[in-house]
Amino acid sequence: MVLVQIPVLVKIHEPLNSHPYTVYSTSKNITVNGWESLKTYKVAYSRGWKVLDINLNSFHFNLYVLNSAEMGLLFMSTGTADIFINIPFIVDPLLNKRDIEK
Repeated sequence: MVLVQIPVLVKIHEPLNSHPYTVYSTSKNITVNGWESLKTYKVAYSRGWKVLDINLNSFHFNLYVLNSAEMGLLFMSTGTADIFINIPFIVDPLLNKRDIEK
């Protein structure tokens, strides 16, 4: 591989994609109104999401940082966590798969 340097190029920081963060819960009594409203809940989320680290770690002390979305759903379904935060792109196929397996 040959590294080519072109001095006239300008690096532009533009996101290629964006996904909404979604709160999943087994309870219908969960109310979400911004990051601070999550403080009273046991929150699980997948490792590696910097936005979640930044927005939750500054004030929240009941967090479960997990290695996968599957683990997050398991924590939530067993009651270890009240909510699981992730993106629908990752979680929705897992939820659909679980419905098929039932």
